[in-house]
Order: sequence, then C-alpha cells, then structure tokens
Amino acid sequence: MEFFATFPLTGAKRKTTILTNEPQKKPKVACSATTSEIDDGNENEGDDEAEYYEEGEDEGEDEDKDGQDGNEDENKHNEDKNEEQNGKAKEHLANQQVCAHDFHRVKLHDLQIRSLRDCCARTQESCRVEQQARMDLQLTVEKLMQRVENLEETIRKQGENNKRNNETINKCNRRLDDLWNRMKLVKKILEMVNGKLTSLV
Repeated sequence: MEFFATFPLTGAKRKTTILTNEPQKKPKVACSATTSEIDDGNENEGDDEAEYYEEGEDEGEDEDKDGQDGNEDENKHNEDKNEEQNGKAKEHLANQQVCAHDFHRVKLHDLQIRSLRDCCARTQESCRVEQQARMDLQLTVEKLMQRVENLEETIRKQGENNKRNNETINKCNRRLDDLWNRMKLVKKILEMVNGKLTSLV
C-alpha cells in the first residue's frame, strides 16, 4: 500500500510503502533528508520528529489493520471468485454430461430408427412375397376352378350321352321283344303247318 507522508524536518512529501501481504509486520516508513537540513535542525525539531515517528507508527498500525481488512476482503473476493469458478466448472461439467447423455440418446434413437427401418424393409419384403404367393395361389385356384367347370361340362355331356344310349338300349330292347314275339308266332305257325302235313299223309 502506498501513500504520501509529510515530514516536519523538510516539509516535503515522501512516498511511503506498506507491505499488505505480511499483516504481522509493521509498515516501513522511508524518509530522506539532506545533510545540511539535518545539521541546521534544533532539539525541538528533533522532538517533533520523534513525535511524528510515533504518530507514523500509530498510523502504520492503523494501516496494518486496514491491510489485514484488505487481505480479508481480498481473500473473500478470491473465495467468491473460486466459488464462482467452481460453480462455472460444475455447470460446464453438468452441461458436458447433459450433452453426452443427449448424444448417447440421439445415437440410441438413431440405432432404433435404423432397426425400425430394417424391420419395415423386412416386413415390406415379407408382404411382397406373401402378396406374390397370394397372386400365385389365386391363379392356381382360378385354374382349378376352370378345370372343375370343364369336368362339370364333361360330366354333363357324358350324362346326355348316357341318356341317349339308354334310349337306344330301350329301343333295342323293344325291337328284341318284338322279334322274340314274332319268332314265337312263326314257331306256332310252323307247328300248325307240320300238324296239317302229318294229318294229310
């Protein structure tokens, strides 16, 4: 700490420095005067100078107390500054942790999105294959239905043919019956003719 002091021997102001970093030490007061001024001094001035030094010591003690207060203020300021820096460091660390957490969360979401995309792609491929299988199955069913229709048509035609054949068979049976009846009649006629011929002989 620096201040200007007026010395009674010279009447001049001299710069005096007090070390505030060592509060237990008394401040050093530096003064200077010329040899001629000291030789011209009298005893009263010497007494005044001694009184001044005593006052300077008292002022030094006051300055020492002020220095201690200043050191306490400076220490408090440093503590506040350290607390502020620690708070900023903690906040920065917390922000870094939040950023790291957000980064990992975004990375996890990205992996989940990729997994969902792959799952959607596999599902789409499965749906495409299933749709193709359904189309093939539908085509097979249509072909089978066409074959069934063809078989039904064939059965219908075969039924008609059977009906015609039955009619033909019935006609043949009737003709056979007629022929059989005619043969019986011819046989009777032949028997009658043979009987008559026998009676004539």
